[in-house]
Amino acid sequence: ESWLVWWGEIYGQTMVPEAGAWKDLDALLLSEFPTPNGSKLKVRAASIDSSDGQTSDAVYTFVRKRKRRGLMAIKGSSVNDDSREIFSTPRASVDLNYKQKASKFGLRPFIVGTSRAKDLILGVDANAGRIKLQGKGPGRMHWYKEVRPDYFEQLVSEVKAPARNSRKRVWQKKSSVRN
Repeated sequence: ESWLVWWGEIYGQTMVPEAGAWKDLDALLLSEFPTPNGSKLKVRAASIDSSDGQTSDAVYTFVRKRKRRGLMAIKGSSVNDDSREIFSTPRASVDLNYKQKASKFGLRPFIVGTSRAKDLILGVDANAGRIKLQGKGPGRMHWYKEVRPDYFEQLVSEVKAPARNSRKRVWQKKSSVRN
């Protein structure tokens, strides 16, 4: 089971490490989240997407200093099929040693099999997917009442449709929908 404890937007620049939105993100990740029974939860692991092509270096700098707190840099798989595991052990380091080779102890972004993850969460057909499960038990996803409707709109903003020039089905963003 999974529970959404916070969803929102952090505003500010993200190009410079340790400044702007990064400070607010760090404070959020150090926060405690109250549960209905009065206990408090702390973030033990978090992942940050480093594959947008513009903020990769800032993400790596932020994550490097916080690896012991369970922070991970992630990248979506460039392969749009179901063969990639949802969460794969990273291979090559993004840090280089003095010989300009991948450093043995450098930061290694984890690769996310986004297609397989979407299959699991959204389902490959209209009657499947964890998002449709109700009640309590394994695989269920829970949200708090105050979550804005655009969270769910973004969550279901893609469909699995036939690929061009292929019999294969791939995840595609719905037109004019934010994801």
